[in-house]
Amino acid sequence: MKKTKLFAVLSAAMLGCCAMGGTAFAEETEPVDYSKYQLGDITMDGVVDVEDAQLALQCYTNALAHHPFEQIPYEQQLLGCVKKFVVSYHIEYAQEDRTRDSIEVITVEEVQSITEYYVQCGLAKKSNMPYEKWLETSENDQAAFARLYQDAINDSEFTVYSTDLKTGERYIEYYGTATVQKVRE
Repeated sequence: MKKTKLFAVLSAAMLGCCAMGGTAFAEETEPVDYSKYQLGDITMDGVVDVEDAQLALQCYTNALAHHPFEQIPYEQQLLGCVKKFVVSYHIEYAQEDRTRDSIEVITVEEVQSITEYYVQCGLAKKSNMPYEKWLETSENDQAAFARLYQDAINDSEFTVYSTDLKTGERYIEYYGTATVQKVRE
């Protein structure tokens, strides 16, 4: 009799967990209107703060390590993309029979910009200006992003060389193409 009750309780708990999991999955797949969130607010909590800077840094470091950051959707990552464009790479490895496609959404410039805004406006309370307005007033950022955009367009084809440490011979490690796509004006 005790085993039957225990089995019934465990079965009910498992059904409850399955039902909750199904509900959570349905919520995750519903489309989100990202246009109603402000630029820089990667967490979509209404403020650009240290959590947004941390997420931007995670996205950037994962891109450096050639690992896509999949904890947050691509469109949500675009909220952190203050340079207004993304670069897509198609890479072919010369020594191996493989290719890789990756998208660079957030760069070190975005991480620096979001962090700087948080320090000046969040911590130091020097201004209560919204992040997007603050970006527009930062001439250095605008000039840097314009330069990055031109560099990305000019470097659409690239080759990366390495040197064999034993023989000193230089060889092609990988080569590829880059495509620049504007995400906002």
